[in-house]
Amino acid sequence: MTTKEQFSANLKALRMNRKLSQQKVADAISISRSAYSSYELNKAEPSLDGLIQISRLFNVSLDTLIRREITFISEDHTARMDGTRMLVGMQLR
Repeated sequence: MTTKEQFSANLKALRMNRKLSQQKVADAISISRSAYSSYELNKAEPSLDGLIQISRLFNVSLDTLIRREITFISEDHTARMDGTRMLVGMQLR
């Protein structure tokens, strides 16, 4: 999986874990829903400022957001990252 594909997959996983719509995330980072959707679909990439906003929103490092494989267990809202458990928090402004 390429880095860009990993980012798209992680972005969707983070959003779904928080049970947020694409519109809610887009509003939180001040972009259109269609622009956000294009990130999840691997059709566009956010700017550096956009990446920082997304990492802050989901309370994950840029490295985790872009390079690590994140999968989720929805029952207890924890994430598995490369076989290690980590808690994923979120900040809304």
